[in-house]
Amino acid sequence: MNYLKLSPQLCKEQAAFLCIIMNAYRNYKVIQSIFLERRLIMLENLFVAALLIIALLISDLQNFKQADTKTKAAYVLLLLPATYLSILFIFHLSWPNIGSLSRLIYGWPAKQLLALLK
Repeated sequence: MNYLKLSPQLCKEQAAFLCIIMNAYRNYKVIQSIFLERRLIMLENLFVAALLIIALLISDLQNFKQADTKTKAAYVLLLLPATYLSILFIFHLSWPNIGSLSRLIYGWPAKQLLALLK
């Protein structure tokens, strides 16, 4: 039988390549488990938000049908920020929220007040 003789340098390169492949596969599994965990958290948050929306619709549907146009418009305007914050909650987005808005408004005066108190 003829066996293929490999040089030691070629074996080292193959071993290094196999190590790279194994590390990539291990990293892929870690990333896959992180994405699975994030999906489960996102599904949990979606379930909570859906429960809240369903409860809101059930409780306000009768009043919403009987309300006049101005009240309906005000109700929809109040639901817009709630919808935006629900989307942030479900998808864990780092978009501006109420906290960043308050830091924008009160951040500089608060820093000045703290500097004055020191």
